[in-house]
Amino acid sequence: MEAKNIKPICLDPLNSYHLLDHIAPLSLLLNAPMLSRDPENEKLLRKFYPPIEVIPIISLENSKEMILKNYNLLIHTNFWPKPLMQAFFNGCNMRSIYTPHGVSDKHSDVYWLEQFKEQDLTLLYGEHMVDFLKEKKVYDEITNPIFMGNLRYRFYLNHIDFYKDLLQKEIFPFLNNDKKTLIYAPTFQEISSFYQLETSFIRALSDEFNVILKLHPNLESNHPEVVYPFLGKLEHMQNVVPLIDFPPVYPLLDIADAYIGDFSSVGYDFLTFNRPMFFISNSTISINRLRNLHSCGEILDVKKPDTSLMQIKKSLEKDLYKERRKAMYEYAFLSISDKELKNAIIQAHSKEEEEQKLPIDR
Repeated sequence: MEAKNIKPICLDPLNSYHLLDHIAPLSLLLNAPMLSRDPENEKLLRKFYPPIEVIPIISLENSKEMILKNYNLLIHTNFWPKPLMQAFFNGCNMRSIYTPHGVSDKHSDVYWLEQFKEQDLTLLYGEHMVDFLKEKKVYDEITNPIFMGNLRYRFYLNHIDFYKDLLQKEIFPFLNNDKKTLIYAPTFQEISSFYQLETSFIRALSDEFNVILKLHPNLESNHPEVVYPFLGKLEHMQNVVPLIDFPPVYPLLDIADAYIGDFSSVGYDFLTFNRPMFFISNSTISINRLRNLHSCGEILDVKKPDTSLMQIKKSLEKDLYKERRKAMYEYAFLSISDKELKNAIIQAHSKEEEEQKLPIDR
């Protein structure tokens, strides 16, 4: 079947600014402008990403005619069931692609992954996500999966000079060149390790390391009464760099010697670099270390900062988890090129819903 000419447009994630890191690479890969409903999105795109054409709009409703006239593929980061999307565009032939927000072990016990089956075209990372969808009995109902592998890392490598300049301005002035760097990136939900954290733990780490705190923006919006006092206590700590409004992930991971986290998808991103990983324990959660990311590193107890510090230093000297992380990375991210991904999107756009699933090497 001859592929139709796709005319893609991206839709901003409204005030979920961290999701720009998931849709900006698609915008540049497909040469797709970004519809911006929030001026803050345009501001962040200008600062943190290579040039992307931004089209400011008041609302999607007011821009419907313009979109239908000029585009035939809408790329978005929020679930939008195909029947509702078609109804919104008055039954016109508008296709759409849903892009997920990272590989994660979260959401196994809530209605979330089930929504993948309601999308038109759906991007997936690799075998980990396939197995997760199969466990939820959803995968066989997804009509148009497209495997993108580690698109964001490829995007970072393609624009590495841009991000080197960005880090030189925004991050390196606050780091001690004589110290190694840790990055702490917690998730935001009730399972977040952030709620257990004491500033004494960060202080102990900062005595020996640079510490970048990549806080999830939803931590700030959901619990400002916890986040702001915590950040206030860090204000005068040397070698500590707290970040909230900093969407890019891979530039920060690339300069980190080790990762500390919990259930955030940033942990799977860090597998890319195959460096030591540590996870903050949560006594309320049962962790199957043989199945998920927690099998790729050691568990830290934030109530024992001195012990945790010794664990980190020891693991940096002798890393026992390299092979496990390599295997987990290959499980999480299918090996694919940007050219292959772009061709897959073009082909999927031109096919009918009865199409066969695109193959994945098992």
